[in-house]
Order: sequence, then structure tokens, then C-alpha cells
Amino acid sequence: MTTTLLLRLNNLIWGSEQADLPKMSVETMLDLPRLSVSTSNDSNNRDQTRHFARFAIEYLRRAGLLEQDGV
Repeated sequence: MTTTLLLRLNNLIWGSEQADLPKMSVETMLDLPRLSVSTSNDSNNRDQTRHFARFAIEYLRRAGLLEQDGV
């Protein structure tokens, strides 16, 4: 997972005006076991992935690539 991927997923959701299908697709993708920030197969993968996503979103906000409201 990269910050670029998170930015693109955010654009997908906002570009679709928060339609249900893109939101469900992103949630499903974030729960995939292969999409993680570590190589361990713990049950913590979901927590680690979400923690990284939060870090990346904060980074994108500080860099001026993402506004507070997600645009």
C-alpha cells in the first residue's frame, strides 16, 4: 500500500459522490489479507493497514494534496 494508492482511492470515492459501490469496493480492498504493510499474517493486518492509511492521509494533508474535507 502506498500513499498514492490511498490518494487515488479517495479520489474514487469523492468522484463518485460517495456512492455505495465504490465505498464498499474500497472497504473490501482494505480488508484483503495480501494488502498489508507487514509480512506477518497476524489478525493485526487490518489494524496495521488502517493505521498506515491514517498516517498516509495525514501526510497528504500536510503536503497540501488533500484537504480537510477529503477533496
